[in-house]
Amino acid sequence: MPTVNGFDRFRYPIRPELPAFLRGEDSGGPTMRKLCSWLDSLVTELESWPGLCVLQGFPEGIWTDHRAVLRFSELLGTPIPQDRHGTVVREVRDRGSTIGQGESTRYADSRFGGHFHTDGAEAGFPVPDMFALFCVRQAMRGGSLHLAHLRDVVRELAGQEAVVDVLGRPFHFHRRGDGTGDAEHTVAKPILFDHRGRPAVTYLRRYVELGHRQRGAPELTAGQHAALDAFDAAVDRTRKIEGRMRPDEVLIVNNLRTLHARTEFVDHPDPARSRLLLRTWISRDERRR
Repeated sequence: MPTVNGFDRFRYPIRPELPAFLRGEDSGGPTMRKLCSWLDSLVTELESWPGLCVLQGFPEGIWTDHRAVLRFSELLGTPIPQDRHGTVVREVRDRGSTIGQGESTRYADSRFGGHFHTDGAEAGFPVPDMFALFCVRQAMRGGSLHLAHLRDVVRELAGQEAVVDVLGRPFHFHRRGDGTGDAEHTVAKPILFDHRGRPAVTYLRRYVELGHRQRGAPELTAGQHAALDAFDAAVDRTRKIEGRMRPDEVLIVNNLRTLHARTEFVDHPDPARSRLLLRTWISRDERRR
């Protein structure tokens, strides 16, 4: 399927009162309620294709202050920890590793491209409803994001009931160091599941393959291998959004219905100019649903 080039179709300007709120200059109830209502309307649109939006018009350098990142994320819902250390704002940058290296390295620690996946694949349920990426600096080259909507993937799997059945049964996902002991190196959960009456997904193939190699976890069966291959092929056939964030922008993604991947990137020789994004995972609490 063709790729929809660029994020321009999905870029939205911010509300004029948002910068002052993020700086803590106007955090009053009326302003917060107005901003929450505005973001709620955008988030509602994320339930359908393409499952993302990009916000632009923020002051230069605003995301160097993690407090601004948290204030924005709290407008969307409840920021949740991304590892056992309780990290709420995570730096997404090249740490000189490869995807799946060691026991704790994650996709976000590498400059290499990889499979389509969702965030929080290494965690148990509930997985993050959304994630937000805050662009501090871009890479010198590469680092484009590709996104595919689950609706299109499910359509590609039409008629493959046996595959869908396997994907709806538990797989062992590697915990990437978030477990506590041998029994918690993996978490068992389905790849496709139901979330409030709608299809949802949690996926990162490399973590599944690593999980099934751990002590106490069964080897992947031929049927499971075939189902993973069929799922990847379905993703490959769907139309994609491809785009590259600009500094100071925010990307908001529905993590239950959208898979994403990244192309390999080349950083600036100067470490002070290397690619840096900040990420938060968001749970939509009951008062915002």
